[in-house]
Amino acid sequence: MEEHGEDLQDQGGAAQGSTRRLPFRFTGGAGEYFRIWIVNVLLSIVTLGVYSAWAKVRNKQYFYRHTWVGESCFEYHGDPILILKGRLIIGGFFAAMFLSQWYSPVLYLLLGLVLFVLSPWIAVKAMSFNARNSSYRNVRFSFRGDVGTAYQIFLLMPILNVFALGFLAPLIHQQTVRFTVSNHRYGKSCLSFRGLAGPFYLVYFMALLMMIGIMVLIFPMLLTGSVDEAPDVLPIVVLYLAFLLPTAFIKASVANLTFNNTHLEKHRFASQQAVMPLLFIYVINLVGIFVSLGLLVPWAKVRLARYRATCLTLLPDGGLEVLVDKEREEQSAIGEAAADFGDFDFGI
Repeated sequence: MEEHGEDLQDQGGAAQGSTRRLPFRFTGGAGEYFRIWIVNVLLSIVTLGVYSAWAKVRNKQYFYRHTWVGESCFEYHGDPILILKGRLIIGGFFAAMFLSQWYSPVLYLLLGLVLFVLSPWIAVKAMSFNARNSSYRNVRFSFRGDVGTAYQIFLLMPILNVFALGFLAPLIHQQTVRFTVSNHRYGKSCLSFRGLAGPFYLVYFMALLMMIGIMVLIFPMLLTGSVDEAPDVLPIVVLYLAFLLPTAFIKASVANLTFNNTHLEKHRFASQQAVMPLLFIYVINLVGIFVSLGLLVPWAKVRLARYRATCLTLLPDGGLEVLVDKEREEQSAIGEAAADFGDFDFGI
């Protein structure tokens, strides 16, 4: 499986000919993050979820500040008040939906339809907020995706996919990645995604073959008496763990396709996630979380973040410092006046 995942990487994004590599690395520790995580959980419970906005900022700041490229780390500058406002809006909307189902099914369906129609706009606003509040070496990111294109990708294409019996799913995935990546900016420098839909279809096809193979192997066990004496939950656990294989395959392959086809001006990225190591991380994380009744969630998150960072490398074309210095000067001249403070992180 690992070889298949590597074969699906775009060869054009490989590091051939590059004389300089800046590896990503994650320096966070499970014990350190556990203290942040447990305080966030307890305060969110005590405040009935109000503190969750501050918890999200603390979580993002921890993972950003411990993610390094070269000698610099990322920073997150999100305002928890704006996050709380966005969550209150969405929370109020869901509360209205929940209450309406008891006295007006028509209103319930109408509110659900409104949320469905607004979801592309919500996604654009959330991505814009997160990008604008992220920075590397004091240069902010931004997101310039238009709502019209978001409606085509996030609303129209999924509807068409229903009539296409799911055949459009890989294309939707590729279009989503292209829309997300190509509309991000680092200062004024544009990111671009050059991946085609074909490799995404290959990933989905191979994952489908894996799922069929798992079903062929597992279902005879469920239909025979071989598990009659086992606890009822055991077949479900086995089936769930088995399906982690196609999940790990899709995650690793799509990550490689995404980063290996992403450019920041003339700078490139290289991703080398492998299926079996990622599957091993998933399985051990799930077992650890289950055995610890959830207390090892911080440990699991740190393990996954460290692996993903280890597999990612920036391949600068010439001096990255020149690009950073130029963007820093232009950003200082523009200032914060260009920021769209109508953005909210809606938390969904």
